[in-house]
Amino acid sequence: MKYRREFIYGPLFEDIDLNGKFVADLACGDGSTSLEIKRRFPHAHVRGFDISGVWCAKYQEKVGEKAYKTDLTSSNFAHASEYDCAVVIGGLHHCVADLDQTIRNVMSLLKPGGVFLVMEPNAEYAMEGLRKTWYKFDRFFDSDNERALSIKEIDEFMPNDTILVFNKYFGGPAYFLILNSLIFRISFKIKKFIAPGLFILERVMEKIGFRWIFPVFLAKWQKSDKKNSGQN
Repeated sequence: MKYRREFIYGPLFEDIDLNGKFVADLACGDGSTSLEIKRRFPHAHVRGFDISGVWCAKYQEKVGEKAYKTDLTSSNFAHASEYDCAVVIGGLHHCVADLDQTIRNVMSLLKPGGVFLVMEPNAEYAMEGLRKTWYKFDRFFDSDNERALSIKEIDEFMPNDTILVFNKYFGGPAYFLILNSLIFRISFKIKKFIAPGLFILERVMEKIGFRWIFPVFLAKWQKSDKKNSGQN
């Protein structure tokens, strides 16, 4: 959570006030992102969406808010356009079976002026070939139904009235050894010992501006405010 708060949630939620707003937490799992949103914005109204009914139940128990069993790739997606913000942390790359439909579904949730916040693995990463190989042989990954994405690929499916307002590439040793410690089977005790030094290195690497050296990206899209479109 320390890693998420500094390197993911901090940049994504910067310059946003979600107090009093409705937020859709997509591929929500047990609700870690929603809990962080409520911590930062105590008056936000969060709702979970996940393909797993089990995770939806865990979300409702842990977060204390509603969660909807939902397939984001479905052509029968039916939810009201009542959200000011939709956020997905590492969930879109599980929807590559129909990314076009997924993006349409997500954007249908948002009100005019709503924002879509994303964190996903970077397909332009220099070591993407190694990551694909790892996916094939590690039982914790589903190589047939997930792959890395690029900001450009996602942007191509966005409606014409939606603009990319922020993007950032990141991910150094701390991304792999702390946030994704399961990959290397690193225990919590070891993580506590190595985290301080790795966080310093992560901050230094963030100052390097080449997207191909980073395994993951953040991005923020915003729908136009149709109420004010005639004034632009």
